[in-house]
This record gives sequence, structure tokens and C-alpha cells, in this order.
Amino acid sequence: IARKRRGGELKLRAGACLRRRDISYVCVMKLSALLVLGLLAGSSAQQLLEGSQANATNKVTALAKLYDAPKCRDAIKYSWDHYTWRQISGLTNQQTVLNDPPRATSRTSMYVRVQKAGSMMLWDSLDIILGQKSFKKMRLPFRWQASRSPSCPEGPCPEGPFFTWTVARDPWKRALSGYAEVMKRAKASISRCDVDPRECLGFNGVGWNSHDVDPRMNVSARASSANASMSTFAHLLSMTCDTTASATRRYAEFLAACAAGHVSYRELFHVWPGALLMDVLDAPPRFDAIAHLENMESELAALLRLAGHTNLSLAPLKDHHHSHAADPCVSDVDPTDPRVMVTFCQLYRADYACFDYDVPPACRAFAKYIDP
Repeated sequence: IARKRRGGELKLRAGACLRRRDISYVCVMKLSALLVLGLLAGSSAQQLLEGSQANATNKVTALAKLYDAPKCRDAIKYSWDHYTWRQISGLTNQQTVLNDPPRATSRTSMYVRVQKAGSMMLWDSLDIILGQKSFKKMRLPFRWQASRSPSCPEGPCPEGPFFTWTVARDPWKRALSGYAEVMKRAKASISRCDVDPRECLGFNGVGWNSHDVDPRMNVSARASSANASMSTFAHLLSMTCDTTASATRRYAEFLAACAAGHVSYRELFHVWPGALLMDVLDAPPRFDAIAHLENMESELAALLRLAGHTNLSLAPLKDHHHSHAADPCVSDVDPTDPRVMVTFCQLYRADYACFDYDVPPACRAFAKYIDP
């Protein structure tokens, strides 16, 4: 353990011993103490890790239960009943990811995408995260379970049992990101409209596939709807965002147009409340786990372990960035402006009722809009 040197000094690898005759005893006791402290520290670290994992597990399961709670369901119903969230054609594309059951469970894992809540990263990298390639990407009709249809656009509709999960995001940040995404895509569609008439058709909410067209709308009605919506988008796109006042004014007009049902566009679902985007299952328990994007690394790991996945690689969470934060039309919006917040609090009340985020101070002034 120790080696005696001239002068009676004895050293251990862990540190110097005292100069005294009984040096062997002192050195052995010192080393023993260090070893015990090391073991205790390791045990404490393991306990902290296990406690952190248990805490994350509790959070994702509690959030899933909150989504089925009366307050959340009432807010979702209010939003469906009072606002024109009907442009759902693009929503059928790439909306659900299924992967084969892991060995630890017999349930198929189903991820329901919520756009602007990490969905692009998960869509692209779920195979890497799970450490497996045997999973399917399916396009499922919105609320496909409630329709009871045995046939989906890409084959037979899947059958359970499922482990169903998704990811929620702070409503304010997600709404702004969705707004930037919709405006970017609308600008591109308008620029291509003369070249490809299908781009014009997208402004009455329908997509490029025949099954997206509402049979109740004749050609003339669809064209009239598309022209009105396209004019609204063209007006919004002509507005500048070079100051806080101008960026705030444009976003206020966009929210007002959404609330009044004056805009329709096949990509408009990017600004839907997240609680509505994931409202695809017809009976509780709708979800087994829901993670917060802000705690993605810990909560996603806990969620996937619950689903039976153990060979996880979370590196893609750090490598993927899909953000509009640098867009001045987003970053310069004033979150206290009443023109914005009165409408925002109405439109996104369901997200605050369902996802356990702190209600913005401006929204608390309009409590009737967020408390069903």
C-alpha cells in the first residue's frame, strides 16, 4: 500500500501520510476512508440518477393523464366549436410514426407528431434514437380511429395495442414558430401559383391529392375561397417587420384572421394549438406519455424506456436545429401587446389547460379565455 522513504515519510497514491511511528496504521486508515468516501459518492450519484429518472417518468405520465382531464377536454372542445380549425389536408401527411414492438413489451409504439414541437427531428432521427431500423412512417387520416375505417391511404389502418406518445412545447414559442413556417410556405406557394395551379388550390385548405378535396365545395366555391385567403396572405406578406411595432402589428392581424376564419391554407395546421393537433384518438387513455420539449433529453429518455426501448442514443437531440427564432417577424413581436394577447389567449387556451405551462401574465388578465 505504501513505501517508506528516507526521513520516515510515507506516501500513498491517494495522498501523503503523517510522519509518525505508527505510519502503517495511519496510512491504511486514510486509504480506507478515501475508498469508503468514493463508494458513498458513487452510491449517491446513482441514487440521484435514479431519482431524476423516476421524476422524469412521473412527469411524462402525469402530463398524459392531464390531457384526458375534464379541464383539458373542455378547452379542446371549446376550441373546435368556436374556431375554424378545418384546413386539415396537409395534416394527413407524415403525421404518425409506428415502430415494431420492442422485446420488453407487446405494444406497438405510436408517435403522434405535433408540428413545431421537435417533430422534424423526431421524424428524421427516430431510428437512430431507438437504435433500430424496423419502424414505419405512415400517413393516417386525421382522427382515423374515430372514423372506424379499416383502410388508410397507405394500406390497412393499424391495430393496437399501442404505446402512444408525443411532445408538447411552450404555447407562445410554438405559436410564433408555426406562424413563421406558415408565412414562409404561403409566400412560396403564391410565387408558384401561376406556374402550378395546385398551389392556388392550397389556399382553400385542400392539398394536391384528390381525397383532400371537400366534395361539398364545387369548383367555383373552392376558387372563391382560395382567392380570398390568398389576398389575406398577400396583404400580410406585404407588411414589414423592421420594428417591434410593425412585427407586432403583423402578428396581431394574422391571429385575428385565424380567429375569424378568414385564412385557409393547407399548411395552416402548423399554427393549430398543439392540443388539437394531437387530438387524433377517440377515447381515453389517449396517451401513455407526453414529454415537454424544454426537458426533451431527460423526459424523452424516460418516455421511450416506458415504451420498452433500452438501447437509446440521444445525440440527435443536440444535432438538429429547425428554428425561426432569428426571424425578426418572430423575435420582435411584443408579448405584452393587448392586440396580440387577447386573441392569442383565446386561440391557445387549450394548450395552457392541457400541458401544464405557466400562463403568461398578459393572459391572466383574460382569465375567461383560458379557464373553461
